[in-house]
Amino acid sequence: MANKIKIQLLIHILENRTSGKSKYQVAIEMNLDFSLVYRHTKDIPSHKPEEPSIRGKAVDLLKQLLLDGYVHSTKESNPALRRLKNNFPMIQRSQIEGKGIYYLNDKNKMALLSVLEQKKSRLIHFNDLSRMAKVFDINLKKQEKKSFIGKKIVKHRRKI
Repeated sequence: MANKIKIQLLIHILENRTSGKSKYQVAIEMNLDFSLVYRHTKDIPSHKPEEPSIRGKAVDLLKQLLLDGYVHSTKESNPALRRLKNNFPMIQRSQIEGKGIYYLNDKNKMALLSVLEQKKSRLIHFNDLSRMAKVFDINLKKQEKKSFIGKKIVKHRRKI
């Protein structure tokens, strides 16, 4: 009798796993120990290798990337952001002063502005801005540099 219950339980675990549920979900739903589920389903892959899977925190980060155009990386978000970058070639990563930022290809100027806003010092030299722009693969003209820094262009007129 005990063997039939075990076999039926194992069949139910395997059915749930092959239906697409994670090992953790199966353990929670069936009120079983995770190690038991893992032991009997470790040969079943977590996801299909030919299909990229994005779930959990990565979905939230992808939404933020699409809305804002950039996401600052943290220790918690780094693995999910790396997975997103591997699956989507239009996502780029740059690092300035030890801080990483992930951004969409066409949103590199927005990402640069975000990095400038988070910079501790409010003083930025043109040379520093040029180096930062190279990291983001942006060619800034003198006029654009002034607009990024926030200087107003004043043309002096001579009085006659």
